[in-house]
Amino acid sequence: MSSNNNKLREKINQLRKEKNAMEDIYAKLKKELESKKENVEKTIKFAGEAYCARNKAEEDLKNLKEQSQMRKDQFK
Repeated sequence: MSSNNNKLREKINQLRKEKNAMEDIYAKLKKELESKKENVEKTIKFAGEAYCARNKAEEDLKNLKEQSQMRKDQFK
């Protein structure tokens, strides 16, 4: 009976160690996932800002071309 209890106790201890190892791995993966989510959100935000800046630059260029053409037409 005592040897059976010792075997069961050893098995329980082994399973506890495995559980702790799995919990550590899970915590690390969860932290890594959160970090990657933040990076994705920052990248999306940056891409959106870059898109808006590009549109503004294109609009400014269009306006400058129109002004330039108007000035050329005035001096003809």
